[in-house]
Amino acid sequence: MSPAHQRDERALVLAAQRGEQPALEEIVRLHQASLWRLGSRLLGSPSEAQDLVQETFVAALRGLERFQAGRPLRPWLVTIATRLGLNMLRTRRRRPSEPLEEDLPDPSSGPEGEVERRLELENLMAAVGTLEAVPRAIVVLHYCEEMSCAEVGAVLEMTESAVKVALFRARERLRTRLGGSS
Repeated sequence: MSPAHQRDERALVLAAQRGEQPALEEIVRLHQASLWRLGSRLLGSPSEAQDLVQETFVAALRGLERFQAGRPLRPWLVTIATRLGLNMLRTRRRRPSEPLEEDLPDPSSGPEGEVERRLELENLMAAVGTLEAVPRAIVVLHYCEEMSCAEVGAVLEMTESAVKVALFRARERLRTRLGGSS
């Protein structure tokens, strides 16, 4: 994050902490799309992802006065969203998993390649959707949100090595479910 962006974000957070509505709206505008993508990938449902985004901002608003304005806002919001998402996954554990939503493949690969890539992606995301809550969150945060194992560990309150082990085991489960060998 650039120093200028940090200053802008800090000013935005300070204004939001003072209760300035435009600052709160700007925080929502800046982060709602990425939180929705995270929720959609984690929960596999666009409507549940929208609920998760709303719950995340409600929880963030409640805790905003304790947030340190100099810290980056996105990791804090991702942590809140991930923990709420894990709670949602745990409460619906007995319901069948829906396949996870994902962005469409690059259309520049041609129609045949696009169809093949889309089928592969759907199969992969369906397999990810069958993982237990924490391994699914680790896979989504690491691969979809491009977070390091240390960052994932911070979000999930796990050590970096525990995240690496869980990621390895999740990849093995995915290989088995997808019928591949390594």
